[in-house]
Amino acid sequence: SLLFIASLLFIASLLFIASLLFIASLLFIASLLFIASLLFIASLLFIASLLFLASLLFIASLLFIASLLFIASLLFIASLLFIASLLFIASLLFIAFLPTVYSLPTVYSLATFIASLATFITPLLFIASLLFIASLLFIASLHL
Repeated sequence: SLLFIASLLFIASLLFIASLLFIASLLFIASLLFIASLLFIASLLFIASLLFLASLLFIASLLFIASLLFIASLLFIASLLFIASLLFIASLLFIAFLPTVYSLPTVYSLATFIASLATFITPLLFIASLLFIASLLFIASLHL
């Protein structure tokens, strides 16, 4: 009977050890699942940060393009205004000096040429002002 009780105690201790090992293996699996979920969350955060950086770079490139368009439209307007001022000065010089030197038909043909150049410049100035306004609107839309 003592041997039977000892064998029962030995079996009980083996079952207790087995249950402890089972609980330890469940805790180990749970810790592995927790680590895997943390790694998954970290990878999602990494992907989100990469997407955020990509969107910032995209916005920066759009702002750079908008500033280039703005500068180009300003340069275009400035060059057209410079050409228009040169044409205006030339027309004033033709009006002031040419009647004394050349005949009236020559002055008339030069004045007609200058007027045709001025009518060519005027739509370009209008287009340049539209480009200027469009670039300002584009920059304003990017800031919103």
